[in-house]
Amino acid sequence: LGLRLLLAFHKTQRLVQRTMSLMMRTMGGMLVVGGHCLVLCITYWYFTVPIVPRTTPLYVRILWTTLGLFVLFNIFFNWQMTIWTDPGSPPMSLEGGSDIESNSNVSTGLCKKCNRQKPPRTHHCSVCNKCVLAMDHHCPWVNNCVGFRNYRYFFLFMVYIFLGVLFIIVSVLRFHPILDNMGLRLFGSNTGDALIRRVYVEPNVQNAFLISVGVLFAISVLLGWHVFLVASGQTTIEYYANKNKANQARFRGGAYFNDYDLGMTRNFEGIFGKTSYPLQWMMPSSREPPGDGMNWQTCKTAFLDQFDNV
Repeated sequence: LGLRLLLAFHKTQRLVQRTMSLMMRTMGGMLVVGGHCLVLCITYWYFTVPIVPRTTPLYVRILWTTLGLFVLFNIFFNWQMTIWTDPGSPPMSLEGGSDIESNSNVSTGLCKKCNRQKPPRTHHCSVCNKCVLAMDHHCPWVNNCVGFRNYRYFFLFMVYIFLGVLFIIVSVLRFHPILDNMGLRLFGSNTGDALIRRVYVEPNVQNAFLISVGVLFAISVLLGWHVFLVASGQTTIEYYANKNKANQARFRGGAYFNDYDLGMTRNFEGIFGKTSYPLQWMMPSSREPPGDGMNWQTCKTAFLDQFDNV
C-alpha cells in the first residue's frame, strides 16, 4: 500500500509539473503580446495627446522626443534580443574533445532529466525542458529562460523600462497639467499656455501616468534585485542556494563565501565585458558575452592568476 501511494504521489507530481510548464509557456506568449501592446499604447498616447505641448520651444521638443525615441528603441531591442537569443545549453556529450577545461571548478555530472552534461552554474528548466548555462530564471515576460547568452539583454531591458516609465512620469509632471486641477505643480508654473491646458486632464495622459507610476515601483524592485545579484556574482537560483549554504555554515560555526564573487567591477565585466567607458554597456549591441558559459573563473583561480602575472 505504501509503495502504491508513493508511486501515485510521483505520478501526480509529474502531472502537476507538466501542467504548470504548459501554463507557463501559454501565459508567456500572452504576456509578451500584452506587454508589447501596453508599451505601444503608452507610446501612442504620448505622441497623440501630445504630452509636450506645441507651445514648448521647438528645440526642447526635438531633444526631448529624441531622448524618448532612444529609450523606446532600446526597450524593444533588448526585449526582442532576450526573447530571440537562446540562453545557452551544454553539449550532449563531452567525449572526444571536451570544451570544458579540466580544473576543480568543473562538474562533469549528467542531468537526470535531459541527459546533458552539467557544467558549473547550469540548471535544468522544466518549462523549456533543457539545461541552461548560468540559468537565472524562466521569465514569462520574455517567454524564455534568462541565462548566460541573454542575461545582458534582460538586464538592459529592465534598465530601459525603468528609464522609459521615468521619462513618461517626468514628461507629464513637467509639461502637462495633471495636478493643475488641484492647484499644484511639481515643475515650472501655470503660466504660458495655461489657458489651453488647465481645463481638464486627458484620460489618456492619466492612464499613461498611472500605469507608468505602477510599473516604476515594480521595475525598481526587480532592477534593484538584479543589480545586487550582478554586483555579488550570483544568479537568482544561486542566491537561494548560497543563502542555504551560508546558514548551514553558520550553524556549524563557520562561514560561507560565494566562490564566483570576484568583486563588483569584475562581476559586471563578466556580464557586459571589459571597457574603459561603462556607458558603452548601455549601447545596443549583439556581441556575445565574455566566456563560453561552461568555464568560470573563481576567487581561487583569480588569486592564482595574479601570481602568474607577476
